[in-house]
Amino acid sequence: MDNRIDQNIDLNLEEITDQIDQLEELRKKYHYQSQEIETQLHKNQQQKQDNEKMVVVYTEVREFLSKVSAEYRVRICSTFNQLVTEALSHIFQKDIKFQISLESYRNQPAINVMITEDAFILDPQKSCGGGMNDIIALVFKIIFVYLSGSQKTIVLDESLKFLSTNYLQTASNFLAEICSRLQMQLILVTHKEDLQLSADKIITISKREGASYIKE
Repeated sequence: MDNRIDQNIDLNLEEITDQIDQLEELRKKYHYQSQEIETQLHKNQQQKQDNEKMVVVYTEVREFLSKVSAEYRVRICSTFNQLVTEALSHIFQKDIKFQISLESYRNQPAINVMITEDAFILDPQKSCGGGMNDIIALVFKIIFVYLSGSQKTIVLDESLKFLSTNYLQTASNFLAEICSRLQMQLILVTHKEDLQLSADKIITISKREGASYIKE
């Protein structure tokens, strides 16, 4: 009798152990799926923010073009196309072309933006990564300030936060080159040290024990 009881207990323990193992596998599976969902949600949120930023940028371009003459619009678009194409090609080391074409919508000037990479047409708001849109938005801001002629200094806060670390050095070199060419000063606030490589002056701000320290 005792042997039968012991055997039943052993069988019950094995079943319980198997059930625990199965539950643990399920827990790991759902935990992994939960992490994947959170990661995708974070990417979607970043893409949403990136798209909203580019909508603002393109709206500013359209409004700017609506205030100038037709002849001047063509010249401005040519400047945008040339500098943005140069920036994208230089930084990403690829055959990338940027083009703004002028159109008319309800008797108002409108723009159509097209990017081609290795002969493939990309949608700037859907197919282009955040880093590429960061570069486009940054060059637009530089051109706006340059064309306004009112000032020669631009202050930007984390403008290249989505740009991959693989491209930070070439981005830094290009920014130094274009600012020198246009005789403009760029003050860039960033946490990415690789963007300091071509800087003329670096100011570091650190915080210790509730106090801020500035070092040149």
